[in-house]
Amino acid sequence: MNRSDLIRATANAHGLTIAEAEKILNSILEMMMVSLACGEPVLISRFGKFEIRTKQACVRRNPRSGAEIQVPEKNAVLFHSSDALKKRINKTP
Repeated sequence: MNRSDLIRATANAHGLTIAEAEKILNSILEMMMVSLACGEPVLISRFGKFEIRTKQACVRRNPRSGAEIQVPEKNAVLFHSSDALKKRINKTP
């Protein structure tokens, strides 16, 4: 399922127009991005938790040339799925 499928499914499930459903989805995603950018985790009950983790700077090697490359420290989004989601995708009661 991609973004437009999600918008269309939300609109159909709740009797909204595509534009209204898209506006709601955009708003939710924007709030999540702002929260993560501020370093705050996003916890969605029965779905999972999104949080920021800092990846350490390191040295990597270019496989073609063999040259070493300095990779700077960066932030990455980490997702932990909830037990309810794990059970649902594994079809366990």
